[in-house]
Amino acid sequence: MTVVNNIALSVGGSFSAALAESLGIQLENYENLWILTLITSASTLIPILLIPMVPDGVNECEENSDAVDEATGEANGEEEGK
Repeated sequence: MTVVNNIALSVGGSFSAALAESLGIQLENYENLWILTLITSASTLIPILLIPMVPDGVNECEENSDAVDEATGEANGEEEGK
């Protein structure tokens, strides 16, 4: 999961740097900074559009996973004895 997060941060940083350059944002010129802020803020809402693509059986899968965790004595992916 950490690898996915690191890749996402890297891609996001590269994307926003390229977008800042294309908008002409520099050390002395912050004229279009509001546009960059608006675009990056709106981009965080994109995953909401993907919610209809989540399969119907996800809740059942989570319930089964919780039942297995309870049966094996694990809580949140960690063993109780640690």
